[in-house]
Amino acid sequence: MSAGAGPLGWAGVLGLAAVAGLCPAGGRAAAETLDAGDPAIVAELLRGYGYRAELDYDADGQAYVGSATQGLNFEIDFYFCDRGRDCKLMALLASFTLDAAVPVAMADTWNQEHIFGRAFRGEELDRIYIDHVVLTEGGLTRDNLAYVLSSWNNVIVEFADAIGYR
Repeated sequence: MSAGAGPLGWAGVLGLAAVAGLCPAGGRAAAETLDAGDPAIVAELLRGYGYRAELDYDADGQAYVGSATQGLNFEIDFYFCDRGRDCKLMALLASFTLDAAVPVAMADTWNQEHIFGRAFRGEELDRIYIDHVVLTEGGLTRDNLAYVLSSWNNVIVEFADAIGYR
């Protein structure tokens, strides 16, 4: 395996990229690109996919969309924006408060075993987070956004089960 290819090897990485819609299939016309850097458009698309999507702003004017899947709340935060639009990144984020302090090893183990969803412990010792960062600069296709949401749905449910939240 080549250096930097990770545990999947380059064939696996390229296969995941093709599944994620990052590599166009041979002969397939380019799909419509959405402005996924606009929080209002992302909220509208989420509603179209059947999600609850509440666009709001924090005290600093940073946009986020509150949502849920399978009874688990999450939000989509937007970063590197220009006046609340043209955001370069979005991050799907969920937090879970447990009955006891979260061992650091819990996040480390998850991160070693999973490609999607980065786990980390916050300042509160009984709280653990999971996020998935998506580059929005240049836009996303509807299919790619649907794949991101489907992957996130699987990750958040599996994570909640893995940490004993449900």
